[in-house]
Formats: sequence, C-alpha cells, structure tokens
Amino acid sequence: MTMLSRSLSLVLCAFALNAFAQSEDPNQNPKDAPPDARGLAKLKRFMEICVATPDLEEAGKLIIAEGLVHASKRDKNDPRKMNNDSIRFAFKKAHGNVSMYDPKPRLIRTVLTGTSAVGFGPTAQKGQLFKYFIAKKDGVGGMPAPIQIFYPEGGGEPIVYDFGSF
Repeated sequence: MTMLSRSLSLVLCAFALNAFAQSEDPNQNPKDAPPDARGLAKLKRFMEICVATPDLEEAGKLIIAEGLVHASKRDKNDPRKMNNDSIRFAFKKAHGNVSMYDPKPRLIRTVLTGTSAVGFGPTAQKGQLFKYFIAKKDGVGGMPAPIQIFYPEGGGEPIVYDFGSF
C-alpha cells in the first residue's frame, strides 16, 4: 500500500467515524411528530381494502371512492378509478405487499418532511407531509415501510399520499 493510498484510507475512515458520531438519535430528531389518529385511520382502511379485495382494479376503485388517496391518483377520464400509472406501479406493489404488515398499523416513527405542498396544477394542495414508518408483522423480515400521509392546510381530511413503499 502506497503512502498516498494509506493516507487517503485514514482520511476516509476519519470522515466516516465523524459522520457516525454526529448522527442524530432517531428518538431525538426535532422533526419527529406524534401520529395523528385521523391519518392512522385512513392508513388502516387503505390496508384493509388491499387485503380484503384481491382484484387490483376493484381495490383501487374502493380506495378512490372512500377518498383515501390524493386526487393526483385519480384517473383523469374516469375519476371513479385509480389512474393507470398508480395501478401498474405503486398500487400494484402496495396491494401485493400490504399483507406483510400488521393489519392495525404499528408505527415505529412519524416524521414531518420538509414538503409543504403536493400535486400539480388542479391537484395541487398546500399542507404538511408526514412519513409514517409502519412495522412488518412479527417474523417477517425487512425494514418498516415509510408511507406518506398528507394533511391539507386548513384542517382538511388527511390522505395517503405515497404508498409504494409497502
């Protein structure tokens, strides 16, 4: 090992140790927030529909009908159903994986994100976006899912904004 590579290795180790030492305790993060019962209820209902409705498109229609997800997830041509991109990607993943999580969402952590608005154009809304980290069932390996819940400005009903992490 050359002197330059040895020096570079030492510098990289020092940076890594410094970053590790300065990392915040997840229980002391100022962005942590208590979960809101309304958001948890919406998330629980979202999960119940996914588990109880095997047909992907029918489950999407039920979720839209109950107003559980953001308006940007609606189909522009038929607002009674979920849009094709959501169905094929994020919702397909969530629908297939939600059974690996406790039916009553078990929160590990709730974090306020820096996002202050969601959507675009006619679906744009101001508010606060939280990540609710949901634990898997006992005995199921893997990390908790960071599901995003949006709380509209002015006290409107919360909605499940991003569910593709299930």
